[in-house]
Amino acid sequence: MTDAASVLLNLLRNAWVVLTTFIVVIVAIGVLYRSLIVLGGSALGTKYWVAESISSIAVLLVLALLAFIAVPALVKASSASVPTNAGCATNDRVLNQYFPDANQNPINELAVISAQLIVGIGAVRMILAFAKGVTSAAVGGTGQVTTALIEVAGALGASVLASVAVPIAAAFLGSCSH
Repeated sequence: MTDAASVLLNLLRNAWVVLTTFIVVIVAIGVLYRSLIVLGGSALGTKYWVAESISSIAVLLVLALLAFIAVPALVKASSASVPTNAGCATNDRVLNQYFPDANQNPINELAVISAQLIVGIGAVRMILAFAKGVTSAAVGGTGQVTTALIEVAGALGASVLASVAVPIAAAFLGSCSH
């Protein structure tokens, strides 16, 4: 089971790398595009084009900074909130009779794998939301930026709910017989 989890985690890591590379490329292209609009607007004397493009460049840079500074911190915080074992499953008499080593306990193994996958999926959801926001800001849209930030909050909420769900699932599966 840990082999399948490691394959999924490697897939999520690769998705993270692809999305962060995508964000860097889109920010660079968006800043170049908006810089050309600033040059054209200043040559034609249109203040609106210049102001809009300068604000779009600022939004792109702020979103890129948030994506590369805030998202890793949020992922670390959410991974700390998700439990890495099933709570009372390590002290259970029946399970310890069949699995004396706590690392071979299937409930604990499932808890660790599910915690890692929940955090990995949440991290990819957060960086994907920022990729959508950066893409929208690069072409001048604003609606997707707000939606992207709401998706980040949703990914954090899922991690918090997982911190409650793992011990409840362990009790439901019968690992806590006390």
